Amino acid sequence: STAVDAVSELAYATAAPRVVGLLDDPEAFVRLAAVKALTKFSYRPAAASISRLLGDPNEHVRADAFLALATLGQRPPVSLDFLNHWNWDVRAAAAQALKETGDKSAAPALAQALQDGDPRVRITAVEALGEFGYEAAAPEIIKLFQDSDPYLRDAAAKALVDIFGKAPP
Repeated sequence: STAVDAVSELAYATAAPRVVGLLDDPEAFVRLAAVKALTKFSYRPAAASISRLLGDPNEHVRADAFLALATLGQRPPVSLDFLNHWNWDVRAAAAQALKETGDKSAAPALAQALQDGDPRVRITAVEALGEFGYEAAAPEIIKLFQDSDPYLRDAAAKALVDIFGKAPP
């Protein structure tokens, strides 16, 4: 086991810095693979290089760069566009990033995210709206009590408590 750990550490130490160079490859599929590898390595020193890919011409590279930054513990620059991305992971990460910024101007977009098809996106959005105290979303939050996901119903109840200071009737 110690030998395996040592080999893993050696591979990590030598491979990860070399993979960073692939983030500049002219081929999108190579950049995408590099982002995924660096995320799997949890190679935090690559965060600055990965953040450059948020402006990549390839949508998949941009999305994976956004997710990689969130996974590496970096707060990716928030773009409301990511709340409408086709990949639910990206939408959920965008909602989380918006929540963490505390920027209440994002509340209307997060209120729209309550209609998202994925419960993880809706949960994060409703948590953020509760933390922001966004009263205008209360009617939509109340509708979430009818959702089949118990975690979403629980998050909705907590959000209303956060907004109004007491449990809903």
